[in-house]
Amino acid sequence: MKRILLLLMLIGVVLASGCLGTQPKEIPVGMNGLIIPDFSPDANKIMAGDTVNLYLEVQNVGGAKASDINVSLYGVTFAEPPGEYDWQVAQGKLSFRFSEEGISQLLPPEEGIPGEIATYFWTFKAPTGIKADTTYSFDVRVEYNYLTDVSGILTFVSKDYWNRLSKSEKEALSTKAGVTQLRQTGGPIAVKLYAGVRERPFVIDPAQINYTIRVDINNVGSGEPKDVIKLISEKSSTGITISCPDEVKTKGIRLSAGKTASFSCTLTLGKTDILNKQDFSIALGFNYDWRVDSSTGITVKKPLT
Repeated sequence: MKRILLLLMLIGVVLASGCLGTQPKEIPVGMNGLIIPDFSPDANKIMAGDTVNLYLEVQNVGGAKASDINVSLYGVTFAEPPGEYDWQVAQGKLSFRFSEEGISQLLPPEEGIPGEIATYFWTFKAPTGIKADTTYSFDVRVEYNYLTDVSGILTFVSKDYWNRLSKSEKEALSTKAGVTQLRQTGGPIAVKLYAGVRERPFVIDPAQINYTIRVDINNVGSGEPKDVIKLISEKSSTGITISCPDEVKTKGIRLSAGKTASFSCTLTLGKTDILNKQDFSIALGFNYDWRVDSSTGITVKKPLT
């Protein structure tokens, strides 16, 4: 019914907050930013020269707003003017920005409310000169900009306090490697904070004010980064400062094979005479462009004569 209404109203793009389309079942919410719940034709088999509609649905299932959303359709041959072996575009654009269609962003889910959806459709005329039944692959790529924020509590202990702890107390304090992560934006990347390379809290050396925290970034969702991931903010509570490499902030960091990346930041204590144990908070913000792909097929049957 939705598709029929779209055709009757001649609307190319629809923005909705969950009431259009269904919640994806196979892709967990919080492990992605934008997903493509639907990319399909209204008929999988058509005759040569017939027209067919192709539908695209994009939904934000992460924890941040998605902006700068671009769509590119490819995979089959289009020509102008079309030849007898080419597909012809009757309606829609092969490449466009959703902002050109009046949609500047898609908002994330809220409690009890699914994330916003954008829908687009194309109309194509199939090739007329094929000599045998042929299946064509249509591919779509959706690119978008996203933000991921992560915050955590860093646990520092004095050396005397650490030495007084029993083995079981040390193990209990070491389970979180000195970092308790409080919050992370749901999205296609996961950021994990570690107290340097050691699986234990930060043990203070009275002669040392600088310590290291390791930041691991992992691709946990669908798709891959379009380019680099940039650190755009670093904050810390009173008594400690955090300083991350300038290169990560200016040039960004690239995920190896589109999957993982790591870097280290310096923590500077305002004072080292901490009594027993003290917690400090930090927060990091990342910005990046991401892309997801989908494919579908249409079989064109040869002319009857």
